[in-house]
Amino acid sequence: MAHLPKPQLLEPIFHHLALPPQLPERQENNLDKIGEALADRLLCASIALRDATYEQFGPCFDAVRRVILTAKTINAGGKLNQISLLKAFRELQGNDLLIVHVAEQNAALLIRRFQDASGWQILFEAFETSPLSEVLTTKAALKWDFPGCAAAVPLSTFENDSFQQELAIFLSQASKESIKRFAARTNKAGSFAYESRDTVDPSLITSMLMTLLEVNGSRKFPPILRKRVDNQRANSREQITYDYMFAKLRPRFSKIIKKVSVHIELAWTSFKQTLNRPVPALPKLANLRHLQLTLPNSRNYIQQVQIDARNSLHASNYQKARPEFDLASPAVQQARAFAKRYFDLADLEETQIGSLYDGNTYQERCIILAAHINTYMKHVGNSYESQPEQLSTMLLIIMELWMEMDKAATVVFSLLLDFSPMFPSHIMDVLQLADFHDMTRLQTVRFYLDDRQNARKGNQTIFDNPSPISGKNALLNEMKELFNTITTNVDRARGRKEVEWEEKCREFEELNRTIAESSCQYTEDEFEGKIHNKHCKKFFLERRAYRFTMRIHEHPLPLNTSHAKAVVFELSIPKAFQDYRDATWRVISTLAFAEIAEEQKPHVLLHEYSELQKFMRARSSQICLASTSKSFLNTHYANPRFPVDIEGITLRCGLKLEYFDNGSKSWIGRSIQKLSFRHHCKLILPVDSPFSMFLSMPEFEADSNGPSSYATIASQTKLPPNANIQEYLSYQTLYSRKARRWPQILIELGSTNLNFSTESASLLMNHLALKVGPANGCDPFGVVHGIFRDQLFSGRLLEHLSHRVESISSNYREAVCMEAMTTLTIRLWSLNVTLSGQAAVLLERIREITLKWINGLRTELQLATNAESSRTFSRYALWAALLCRQTFVIYLDTKHDLSLVSLTSYIQSSKTLQDNLVSETATLPLLLNSALIRDLKTIHHLRYVLKKSLDENPHCLITAICSILPGLGGGTENVFSHHQFEETWWLKIKISANANRLSQTVHFHILEGILLIEGQPVGKLPAEYRKAFVLSQLFGNQSLLAYPSSVPSMSFMLALNMKGHEIHLGLRRDQLVIRALAQQTTLELIPDRVFQGPSSFDLPSSLVKDCVHWLDLNTGIIEIRQHPHIWKMKHSNWKIDMRSRQARRNGPNGVSLVDPHSSLFQRVAGMFNYFEHPAHLTVVSY
Repeated sequence: MAHLPKPQLLEPIFHHLALPPQLPERQENNLDKIGEALADRLLCASIALRDATYEQFGPCFDAVRRVILTAKTINAGGKLNQISLLKAFRELQGNDLLIVHVAEQNAALLIRRFQDASGWQILFEAFETSPLSEVLTTKAALKWDFPGCAAAVPLSTFENDSFQQELAIFLSQASKESIKRFAARTNKAGSFAYESRDTVDPSLITSMLMTLLEVNGSRKFPPILRKRVDNQRANSREQITYDYMFAKLRPRFSKIIKKVSVHIELAWTSFKQTLNRPVPALPKLANLRHLQLTLPNSRNYIQQVQIDARNSLHASNYQKARPEFDLASPAVQQARAFAKRYFDLADLEETQIGSLYDGNTYQERCIILAAHINTYMKHVGNSYESQPEQLSTMLLIIMELWMEMDKAATVVFSLLLDFSPMFPSHIMDVLQLADFHDMTRLQTVRFYLDDRQNARKGNQTIFDNPSPISGKNALLNEMKELFNTITTNVDRARGRKEVEWEEKCREFEELNRTIAESSCQYTEDEFEGKIHNKHCKKFFLERRAYRFTMRIHEHPLPLNTSHAKAVVFELSIPKAFQDYRDATWRVISTLAFAEIAEEQKPHVLLHEYSELQKFMRARSSQICLASTSKSFLNTHYANPRFPVDIEGITLRCGLKLEYFDNGSKSWIGRSIQKLSFRHHCKLILPVDSPFSMFLSMPEFEADSNGPSSYATIASQTKLPPNANIQEYLSYQTLYSRKARRWPQILIELGSTNLNFSTESASLLMNHLALKVGPANGCDPFGVVHGIFRDQLFSGRLLEHLSHRVESISSNYREAVCMEAMTTLTIRLWSLNVTLSGQAAVLLERIREITLKWINGLRTELQLATNAESSRTFSRYALWAALLCRQTFVIYLDTKHDLSLVSLTSYIQSSKTLQDNLVSETATLPLLLNSALIRDLKTIHHLRYVLKKSLDENPHCLITAICSILPGLGGGTENVFSHHQFEETWWLKIKISANANRLSQTVHFHILEGILLIEGQPVGKLPAEYRKAFVLSQLFGNQSLLAYPSSVPSMSFMLALNMKGHEIHLGLRRDQLVIRALAQQTTLELIPDRVFQGPSSFDLPSSLVKDCVHWLDLNTGIIEIRQHPHIWKMKHSNWKIDMRSRQARRNGPNGVSLVDPHSSLFQRVAGMFNYFEHPAHLTVVSY
């Protein structure tokens, strides 16, 4: 028997035999060993079949064994052995078959004897072992005929020693040498290289050898073998029916059911008889001992509560441990995370504007400004996504930085003036700027871009592929030395490679000569066949010759002169120019392109190319040269097998170089498109708006002129469902013709065409009011906003805005409409100096209205009974707070402090903003989210004015806090001590202690509105409090806000007042404690669970279920209040006096409760045994 294959061969053998779905991605490098292992398995199988069927088929399987053994011998090692072939030719018998695999020629031969009319002949059948790649393009690619061709020679000719000798030599050499004439070739970078991965043409065997055989014999046409695939289907089986079985079982089921019915009836009759019981007589009056409650489950708990209360009711007897509070703690930072993000951006934007003139030399300025552009864009990230107003501010800052960088770069590299700056001045028309000062800054950028465009000498840019600037002598003079160094180095390397090739050729010829003069060594295996000795010297030399290769030489510079100069320029590019180019392209690719399609990755970057790395003098950057094709050194052409000529060793540069952006992973030459900022400043409408259809129309693009009047009238047939025709036409009219935009807005304010209460209308108004529009000479107002110089128009606009504001002043649900009115009023205040005072008065009126909304919504939130109502009121409160804070924009351009009333309004609105701000701001509507971000940046610009005003009037903070949290510190009667600022923006105030209250420290963040009491924000309760079931019993689904309590032994106080009750929470031995303070009374909630034991109860369920038990810590009386009147004391409520331990309910017919553990109660409960549980019985005595 043959030896089992080595473990590492098991998986490859499985792949070749089973052809599983997941095959290796490449050809194995040990095909000869795999073939031998497969032959051994076939030999084992043939021997087993021969021995098992010896009498009938034994000779047949023995012939198969001989064929396989002979094939293994003559194909040993994947090569044909001349000596083995000669021996096989001479021993060929009538039933024998020779399998000859000429691997290097992609061919195989079957050689056998046969007899026809002319006598015995030797038949040669030729096969193509693997199809050529062209076969995959044919329609019959799955059909393959065997054999491809056949020829026969007479037996006498075949037995000729000279014939056999020449045939053996031919086949042996053909199996070892790769004939390059028949190998596949490919044209790569102007050079023809051998494609070793493609299939070899078998013409050397199927054409040349078979033709020679036909000359010595004749052509034959044996039967053709063709494999076809057929699908087979199996017949379905009949289903089995069970009707017969059910017919047999049905009578048995009927008898069983009758017997069961009789048994159930008898059992029921017996049970009813046991229910009849006697009713004993009860006494007319209960004994006093029966009225005294034993309270075995709750007595100890209640007594301990009273003891703890006596020890902690007075602040003088209680000192709460308070750790030092850190304003930079994670808890505070988490609350500030969202606001801090935009405060940091506002800080950074102010820094960028202040850095326009950094740097001593022009080169330093260029490098510094490029770094500022990259830093700013990196920090912004996606913070301004879907925020056109904020994106416009960002674009203005970036273009200002680029303008100053370009000024410095053109001084250092004067040739830049010949090239287009790529940014046209009208690219800035789509920006949305709310401040007139920003419009003047934009005008400066426009002028500079126009001057740069007029100074250029053509339409060339520095990003043309390859860059023309690399061919300029002025920039290339310093790089000639590097170019000459590279050329000299390449010539020397090529010379050394040619000498190496000559030595390799001589070594290969000597190796082939040694192989021809040596002979193979054989050993016999268990099948009585001869196989190669594993130590055969000739076999070792043949494998060495097969693997004889040489590393190629590739020229590092492209053949094209412009490309070669560009390569040298990139190797030593000046840092200032490199940073300028990277920053410019980053602005273009990131901001001026709507999108960049994903493209093919480069095969190699210039700074990673091994042949040029030692010449690299500049650092790698975002923009670099990269190749769309592989270097020959990184392909299968890198190590060609011998024999090979010198042209196959010394190749041209295989790189096809283009400019590549490492940041966006795109090819610059293929990515150039029309530059525009319109995708950042486009009109945004809610997706559920019937007018969202406008967003897909080109007339509503940010840089379009809008639909014409004719198109507007003609579009009436396209009216979307659920839309008003007047509003539909008004949307289009407002967007048409930039010069008449503001007159049309005035018309709509005076009409009822637009529904200003919808988010869509407010978004449209904001978009139109803030868009800068095209330039109008030197006028910073431009074509759109020049009408604000007309006092008559501005006066009418103010009048209509005032009317709209007053009409919605009593309805907090009109927050969206108020947003549009506020934006238009601020625009009037900014653009018309004459009427700015009257516009400021209107903004103050808006502040009064929104503050009134805030106070009303705070009450609604406290009274909300379900989560949906709370979310709705909270959303409107957030809107009102943002609108109130937005009116403080009038203090941006003034040095005056805020008035006392304004300061109080600001604190109240800021606190409301923080209380109602959701953690996931991305879930907010588009308009509300935009208003929130705009508010944060506006307040940040006001930070110094606010700080100065609060420092001079700290009592405003006291007044505002007490109006929001009336129970703070026990009320306004407490004394507030000194104030101070901590960490710049935190205002700290100390509340003094009194007989019943502890002292408290209050921190207020003047920008974000965060209010901290004892270092804790007024927010949600901790998790260990929120999970308490009793809170849902008392407050339902209300969203409970809380802050640290000033009551001894209590931790938190709820930020709501329940019908005159202050609610304080704490923990006692890890259990929640709830106290309610009303006037001079302190009540503590006794939980329901204490009245119930494992097997007993203290009170009947009627006094526990849906009831709340308040213990008066001063009198020791427990009042039992029923839902929903748990916050109201009633004369008719049950009261338990813990001193006498009696429960009584007052009223016209006052009654006392019988103790559930008394004998009287047990007698009454016995009458209801098995009918009602004793806990559900309430026994009273009149």
